[in-house]
Amino acid sequence: MRKFILPGLLVIALSSLFAGGALADGISSTLTLTNCGASGSACPGATYNFTASATSATLAITIGGVPGGNPLTSNNDTLTAVDLGFLPQNQFASLSPTVNVSFNGTTGTWAGSLDSLNNGNCTTNGGAFACATGAPIALLDGNTYTFTWNYTLTSQGAANLLTDTSVHIGANYGSANGLIVSETSPVPTPEPSSLMLLGAGTLALVVLAGVKGAK
Repeated sequence: MRKFILPGLLVIALSSLFAGGALADGISSTLTLTNCGASGSACPGATYNFTASATSATLAITIGGVPGGNPLTSNNDTLTAVDLGFLPQNQFASLSPTVNVSFNGTTGTWAGSLDSLNNGNCTTNGGAFACATGAPIALLDGNTYTFTWNYTLTSQGAANLLTDTSVHIGANYGSANGLIVSETSPVPTPEPSSLMLLGAGTLALVVLAGVKGAK
């Protein structure tokens, strides 16, 4: 019976440890806002989910569903640009000029650049932000709008990514100027799920060692 138990425990241990490593190679964060981030501002209530790895980053914006959040109106029901800031300047080796966009079964692209966001959408800032802009997207309550950047990082950028403690999230809502989200969200380090999987892998190895010792 032991000859079947030992391989099984080994598989559990290795899969747990490798799963933990896969989750630990990037960062993630969630930010929920009732407005643009400042009292009295008119951006729609939304939830912003962010993930980044050594090769890509994704921002998913879900409109509505936020208690006390601003509703969509004719002044805030389009999205014209988004950006993410999660590394210091000059730590991207390259950034794809095409950002993948998806929502409500529709896919398309926006233009990507290493710029920051303002009323003019993406403008030069020295390469500290990944920005995207394109044809205005008409927003619908309850929909999720996803933007994915692809890039390569410098060796320093790859190292710094794993020690990030916060991320800047930006979104430009129109058609009125000034409806801009520009907020910082804390990043859990390490991710709780990574710790759980690492613990599970360690426990499996301990059990495996105990079984071997009892032979």
